[in-house]
Amino acid sequence: MSFPPSRTRYLSEISENNRAYDKWVTEQSETAQQLYSLDKVATLFKKDASSPAEPKIQEEISKLKLNLDPKNQKLIEDWPKKAKSL
Repeated sequence: MSFPPSRTRYLSEISENNRAYDKWVTEQSETAQQLYSLDKVATLFKKDASSPAEPKIQEEISKLKLNLDPKNQKLIEDWPKKAKSL
């Protein structure tokens, strides 16, 4: 059985795409977890307005948000509303 030249790497390309997607999902998950953690810390620091750490935390949150896909950000923002409707 032989494959046409345009299809010789067909399965390899599928595997490569799946690995790339899995890597992206892991990165998005890690970014979301870091954002969640920093948000919780920022909430604690907001109670102490004189804390010098709070602006640094907000800066880090802003940087991390650049790494989060906008669709995922929207899903996270809408999650509390969705959870209430379940």
